[in-house]
This record gives sequence, C-alpha cells and structure tokens, in this order.
Amino acid sequence: MCQVYSDVTFCTCSEFNIDQVQSLLHYWVLYRYSESLDVVIVGEIMLDDILKKLNPNNLVELALKKLNNNTLFDKSIDFVDNDRLHISIEFNQANLNYGFEFQDNSWSEIEYDYFTWASCYEEKNGGEVKVY
Repeated sequence: MCQVYSDVTFCTCSEFNIDQVQSLLHYWVLYRYSESLDVVIVGEIMLDDILKKLNPNNLVELALKKLNNNTLFDKSIDFVDNDRLHISIEFNQANLNYGFEFQDNSWSEIEYDYFTWASCYEEKNGGEVKVY
C-alpha cells in the first residue's frame, strides 16, 4: 500500500481496471493519446485530511504545484506531451472532476470532458483517493 508523507499522494495501482477505479469515491486516471486507443496507468489518491484543511477547489492549485514538481505520484511515471490527468473527488455528495494536460514538460489545467477524452485518449493508469 502507498504511504502518505504529505498532504496528497497519488498511489499507483498494481492492476488497473477502469470500472473498479471509477466506482471509488475519490480516484485519478492518466490518459494517453492513442490513435488505436490501446494504452493504460492506474492509481490511488491519498488525501491526508486535505478535504478538511482545504476547499476542494484549491485541489487544482495543489495538484498543479505537485505535478510540476514531480512530487504527486508514489512512483515515477514518464509523461509524454498530450498526456491528460483526470481527478475525481466526491465532496458533499457531489463529484468534482478536474482535468490537466502535460505539454512541453509542464502541466496545466484544462476542462475535463469525458466524451472528448474517450474519443482520442485511452486510460493508461489510475487509482483510489483515500481521505484521512
């Protein structure tokens, strides 16, 4: 199991099943562009009381900072241009969905749109977010 050493850690699953990941309350999924749509990374997000300390909207700022410092994931992942990251957090009985894109060695926030992403990107990995 992935250890949390700071406010948030995205833990990488050893086996990826998108249906199981999307059934969790809090999760992340890494999408990679694929013409043949046959690529996938999965993991678990560990939120050491982050939802109690921060407004969930601040998750974007925190995630971007840690993504760009390469300190968000528990394992090293080699990102390539156009990789996309979807973060889903359940908060007050609503799902908050965030999108990010990797371009020129940097992450930026983008709109998450399932249908657009599913048409050109395949799930590469993902996992659960645990709130403590």
